[in-house]
Parts: sequence; structure tokens; C-alpha cells
Amino acid sequence: MENNTDSISLVELCKAFKKNLGIIIIIVCGSLVASFVFTILTPKKYIATATVLSPEMEQQSGKSSMIGGYLGAAVSDMFGGNYSTNVVLSMLKSRKMGEAIINKFNLKDILYTQSTESALSFLSGAATFVVTKEKSINISIESKDPQLSADIANYYVSYLDVMNNELLITTAKPVVRILDRAVPPEHKSKPSLSKNMSIALVVSMVIGFFFVYLKELIRRNNEKAK
Repeated sequence: MENNTDSISLVELCKAFKKNLGIIIIIVCGSLVASFVFTILTPKKYIATATVLSPEMEQQSGKSSMIGGYLGAAVSDMFGGNYSTNVVLSMLKSRKMGEAIINKFNLKDILYTQSTESALSFLSGAATFVVTKEKSINISIESKDPQLSADIANYYVSYLDVMNNELLITTAKPVVRILDRAVPPEHKSKPSLSKNMSIALVVSMVIGFFFVYLKELIRRNNEKAK
């Protein structure tokens, strides 16, 4: 009965890994060094977050306290539901808001561009608006300057009332209640050295093991051909 020479047994694979351990170490160390250098050279970014509460939440709270439980939530939905939140999000994401921020902070000069579209594209990627389960809205800005991140996040909040006064979008004044103003973050959000090094370690080990396996497979096939 012939042995199956096309497959590699676990014992043979372990021997191959041991024999080529130096190559695996070189691949892993090279990847870790490359990841370290990449992380160090990558510009740091900082996220600042302002948290606001929609006016509707005060109304919902009052109705819920009078009626209670699920019935209160149902009546709240009948009288507007998430209307105020949706309006606020639309205002935050509007082009008018974006252009106001670009002009306020001279983002074109900071980004070295004369294109409003390029500045708007940057702002779209830098800003995130998240409605939490508590129905508050987190306005987060990520940039290379921690102070700029905080200033832009806070300006998003203050300009809501300016927009509302011009366009008469809602009768609610102020449009939102500020829970927490954005402050300049002390720690960077990106890049993460530990995260990048962990990814580099795992990927390089997989590549190293695959290289050894492929090398051993080719060697066995060559021996078989002889």
C-alpha cells in the first residue's frame, strides 16, 4: 500500500517550522519594525466630542411622567416621536452648516485647498453624529489639532441656533440643550501603536507559517519528481 506523499504530516510540518524558524523570526521582526515606523511617522489625530440633548426629550420626559411607561412613549411618538432629533441631525449634516464651519475656521487654508468641495469632503470624514440609546446626540470631530477638534465640535452646537434664527426651522429655543461641551483631548485617537503592532504580529506569523508550508510542499514535490 503506497503512502500519500502529496500531503504533509503534522510532525513533518513541525520539523519544517523548526528548521525555518529563523526565516519566520525575520519576517515577524521585519513586520513589527515596519509597523512601528509607520505608526510613529503617521500624523496623530484627536477626537473631541460635544454631547447635546434634543428639546423633544424634555417633552417626552414630561409626558412619560404624567402617563407612565409604554403608554407615555406611545403618546410621545404620536406628538412627534424623533422629529426633533431628525431635524437636528439634518441641520448638522447640511451644506449650510459645513460652509459656515469652513469659513469660521479657515479650513481651506488649513487643508491647503481652494476647493469648497474638498473642504466639505474633509469635514464629512472628520465629523460623526451619533444618537445614543439615552437619546442624546454626540457630535465628534477628529483632526490633527486637539484644540481645533474641540472648537469645531462646539461650533456645530452653537451654529444650530444661528441656522434656526435664519431659517425658522423649529420653534424650540435653544434648538438643543448642551450636556457636555467638547474639550481638547489629551490622548490621540489614531494611530494606535498597540493595535498596529498586534495586527502586524498576527499577519506576519500567518505569512511566515504559510511561507514555510509552501516551501516544504515544493520541496516534497521536487523530491517526488526525481
